[in-house]
Amino acid sequence: MTKLFISYRREDTEALTGRIYDRLVTHFGKESVFIDIDTIPAGVDFVEHLAKAVSQCDILLAMIGEQWLDVR
Repeated sequence: MTKLFISYRREDTEALTGRIYDRLVTHFGKESVFIDIDTIPAGVDFVEHLAKAVSQCDILLAMIGEQWLDVR
């Protein structure tokens, strides 16, 4: 099973990322696509959980919006 991890900034790519997530879930299944909103259980160590998910993914999709270079 292919595992995908979606990394994005809510400030400038949330809407587009949501649409891409929906299409990936339709194709690969919800259990194969990691996105923070649906995939991180309450009460777990956020950084540790993300590190584990990234280390286990086959594909990491980094969403870069128009404001990405200017973020401070």
